[in-house]
Amino acid sequence: MNLLLAVDNSLYVPAWVAFFVVMTIIGFCIMRLDKKRFDLQKARSDQMMAPRKKAGDPDEEVPEDGKKKKKGKKRAKEEVPEDYEYQDRVPNGALIAVAILLGGVGELLAMLIYRHKWYKWAFRTFIPILAVFNLAVFGLLLYVILEMGAGNALTNIV
Repeated sequence: MNLLLAVDNSLYVPAWVAFFVVMTIIGFCIMRLDKKRFDLQKARSDQMMAPRKKAGDPDEEVPEDGKKKKKGKKRAKEEVPEDYEYQDRVPNGALIAVAILLGGVGELLAMLIYRHKWYKWAFRTFIPILAVFNLAVFGLLLYVILEMGAGNALTNIV
C-alpha cells in the first residue's frame, strides 16, 4: 500500500518512465531510419554499378528501320560524389550517443529485428552492454526516487 502511495506522491517517477520510454522509441526509430537509408543507398549503388548492355547484345531491340537508338550518355565519374557511400546516413556516434542516453534498449531491439549493424563488433559489443546499463540506471533512479520521495516506503513493505 505504501508503495502505491509513493508512486502517487512522487512526480519524478512518471517523468523518468516517460523519458525512458521516449528514448527507447527514439533509439528504435533512429536505428530503423539508418536501416532504411542503408537499403536506399545500396539500391542506388547497385543501380549505378549495374552492367551496361553491349552493342552486340542479342536482347537489344532493333527498330524496324534498322537503325539503333542512341542510349543516354554514360555517367561520368565526376557525377558521383566522393562521399557517396556515407550520404544521408545516421552517424555511428549519434547511434552510440542515443544508446548512452537511455535509448540502448530500443536500439538493441532494432538491431535484433532488422539485423542492422549487428555484424559490426562495436555495436554488437557496446549496445547490449549499454542496454543493460540503461535498465540498471533506470531501475536505480526509480528505487532512489521511491525511497526518498515516500519516506522509506520500500522498507515498510517487508
